Amino acid sequence: ATPIERLVFWSRRNPAAALLLSVLLSVAVAAVVAAIEFRDQSEENRRLAQSEKTLRSDLQDSFEQMTAARNELRENLYFANMNLATNALATQSGSQQARLLLDPWRSTEGDQDLRGFEWYLLSSMAAGADRSVLADGSWMPQIAWTPDYVVARRGPTQVTIWSTDTLRRVEVLPCQDDGRIALSRDGRLLAYSAPEGTVHIVDLTTRQRQTTIPTEATQHRELALLQNGRRLHVLGAGEDASHLYEIWDVASGKQLSKGEIGNIDRGAVSPNGRWIATAKYQGQVEVRDAESLQSIGEVRLQGIPGDMAFAPDEASLAMTGRDDGILRVWSIPGLELRHELPAQRNWGGQVEFSSEGRYLVVAGGDASLFVFDRSNQATWRLSGPTTDARSFSFAPAGHEPATELIAGDAKGGIFTWDLAEPVALRQIPTADGFSAFQFSEDGERLLAAPLHQPAQWISVQTGELEKPPLEWLVGWSAQERRFVDILPNEVGVLDIQTGVRRVASFPNVQQVRRLGAVVMAQNRIVVVNDGEVWASTFDLDDAPRKILQLPDKSGPIPVAISPDGTRLVVGFGGEFQHFDLATTRRISSLRGRWSGNQQFLFHPDGQSLVIGGDDQKIMIWDLRDGSEPRIFSGHSQRMTWVAFSPDGSRLASASQDGTVKLWEVSTGRVALNLVQDEVVVRIAWSPSGEVLATGTRQGTVRLYNASSAYASERSND
Repeated sequence: ATPIERLVFWSRRNPAAALLLSVLLSVAVAAVVAAIEFRDQSEENRRLAQSEKTLRSDLQDSFEQMTAARNELRENLYFANMNLATNALATQSGSQQARLLLDPWRSTEGDQDLRGFEWYLLSSMAAGADRSVLADGSWMPQIAWTPDYVVARRGPTQVTIWSTDTLRRVEVLPCQDDGRIALSRDGRLLAYSAPEGTVHIVDLTTRQRQTTIPTEATQHRELALLQNGRRLHVLGAGEDASHLYEIWDVASGKQLSKGEIGNIDRGAVSPNGRWIATAKYQGQVEVRDAESLQSIGEVRLQGIPGDMAFAPDEASLAMTGRDDGILRVWSIPGLELRHELPAQRNWGGQVEFSSEGRYLVVAGGDASLFVFDRSNQATWRLSGPTTDARSFSFAPAGHEPATELIAGDAKGGIFTWDLAEPVALRQIPTADGFSAFQFSEDGERLLAAPLHQPAQWISVQTGELEKPPLEWLVGWSAQERRFVDILPNEVGVLDIQTGVRRVASFPNVQQVRRLGAVVMAQNRIVVVNDGEVWASTFDLDDAPRKILQLPDKSGPIPVAISPDGTRLVVGFGGEFQHFDLATTRRISSLRGRWSGNQQFLFHPDGQSLVIGGDDQKIMIWDLRDGSEPRIFSGHSQRMTWVAFSPDGSRLASASQDGTVKLWEVSTGRVALNLVQDEVVVRIAWSPSGEVLATGTRQGTVRLYNASSAYASERSND
């Protein structure tokens, strides 16, 4: 019988076993089929996962390539626009076109800020290129602005309205001689003193007169449009010369209240109409409740009061003095004196608070503008395209930045500044002058080594003081990562990474801290003391060697070392001597006279030397050809310190006249002028060039944001 026949015969005799065998075979077959299907599915899943991974990688690569291409296109477009702006500025009337090319590159969220020095330089050139002066030279005793319009009293009897964007004149209105103007907070309504003694209300959206308010006061001292233009507050003199305070409903033209306030010379209404302030010619200053006209505080000054202004929170009142030039700030109520700033250029002009109340801007007697930061009591003078400002106003509500200021000058020019750019960040008292003043490598701390006292680290963010690794520091090198300290008869160098301090003996160096004659560059350290110049390496592997003997041993002899550590400039013998450090060979002598008080240092590129001294001038010498120096003038007393920014594009100078100036090296233009009430004797730049530190003889340290110290200018026609 065949195998199949035998299997059939066996199945009939053993049906149960045959059934079990068939089930087992079926299960086995099903398992094999399932395993095959699982294997195929797993392979498919792996293939899909690999495809997805490859797709994601391709997409990521494509995105990165597109981003790189976009960034490259933006960079190419940026430089193309800079070239076009440069060409536009070469034409007689291309400043507006240049600004259109420059403005889109202002920093925006999400995009890299590509602006370099060329952008700031071209912006300042565009701002100053087409300054338009009105033919009649009409000065602006009052100016205000909205998001859409700039409004100013121009001359004694005219109100002019310009477009904010273009500063093109759109309306001219006749006004009362020496009248007033006021804008509603939303910028929709304008109130101005009409020639007949009434107040006209103009809707700026349509530039149509909305209503006329028949005020009883015919000579207006102050106008205020409050509650978004629903209420008009008036301070002024009536026909019988009595002074009145009136409140009018703008919509109905009805008088809501009136009260006599006595004869006044000045007046102000608080932002929400809660208080009024008045000043008399004899010096009496009084604050009243606007509803009851009851006095809540009174002070008497010696001399004639100037302008006055309330803070936005109505808790402070600021006033200038026309006689004494002092700026005073009182708290309300009670008129308790909070700040009293000595006269700077005779602070007797207009005063105004910024919208958040932090800054006070005041006009000096010479028509310059000064800023007082109430948060840290820092003061500086606004520098820019005009020094003849006669009126100013902060940005309207909702404008960005809120710290922008607009000003009108004596010749009809209109200019803007952003106060948030050169802001004083910290004011930290230390000791009595400094022998070392330097930022850390990351810019987070400032090394301040007071004379005759231990050195200190100052945190840039918090202002807190910390102890550095060495007590008697005189400096440190970011490139070599070494601290240098001075002890009697020795110079120590601490390696930051290893913590090892090496010491070398320098004869008679106990006075080095007083003389401050220690300079460092690359792997070189040079010490000048008692007429001798000694040099060594940072590692102090070689004994210090005397490389020069100077004939003049009286007083300090500052030196400057080139950034690459190969050359040295020393002031002695009535001139500046330029030496090769390795050979001690004299390379050249500069023709400028050395008086013993000049401050000087190398440019970061090592090719030029800046000198500032007794003649109040700054000279920049080209060391390659010894040609006649470039001269920057602006200080009124001798220099106390000079310092280049890390990229060499800007120069900071300090003077005994109490000012610190930031100069554009390429143009000689003053980009920023800071005024302090103490003489600055040290200046330091952060590694990024964004922060400038100043140290005074009295030991006060201040930090300033110097990254965008440029004023922008607009013109009108």
